[in-house]
Formats: sequence, C-alpha cells, structure tokens
Amino acid sequence: MNKINLVILLFISTLFSACENKKDFNGIVDFAEKQTKFMLNEIGNCNGQYPRSTKDSRLVTTDIYGWTSGFFPGELWLLYELTGKEYWKNEAEKWLELVTTITADP
Repeated sequence: MNKINLVILLFISTLFSACENKKDFNGIVDFAEKQTKFMLNEIGNCNGQYPRSTKDSRLVTTDIYGWTSGFFPGELWLLYELTGKEYWKNEAEKWLELVTTITADP
C-alpha cells in the first residue's frame, strides 16, 4: 500500500470512527465540502497563495514554498476521492499545478 492510499485510509477510518452510521459520515463529508468551498471563495483564484490557517476569523495564507502549501491540494483530492465529483478533481488539479513547479532553489 503506497503512502497516499494509507493516508486516505487513515482519514476515512478516522471519519468513520467519529460517526455512528453512514448518515453521520455523509453529513461530515457535506460539511467538509461546504467549508472547503467557503475557503475557495475566500482565497479566490489560484494566485500563488494557499490556505494555511485562520487567525481572528481571517484566512492566513502561504506561498508555494511554505511547508503547508501542499495540504490544500491534498484536501481537494481527498474530497474528490470521497465524493467522486469532478468539481473537486478540477480544483485539485488547478491548485496542485503551481505547487508541483517548486524547484530546489526558490
């Protein structure tokens, strides 16, 4: 099992352990989708800034060289895996493209 599949499995098993049935799980996924869409609206187009955290209810971003820059595209891929919705795949590809251009010398 490769690392990506292991991370997805751990993520899904954590979600399942937090909910009693499929309805709860679907509710959690729906909530994750709503929160991620909100974040996409807040940050706007993929302009080299990636969500990092929040502070005082405001989104804090990082550039592609920040160590958390790959987390957001990863979250988008997980939503695609969980929902099968092309919307999440398209967003993941768009947000991953800039991160993959990172060179050894920024």
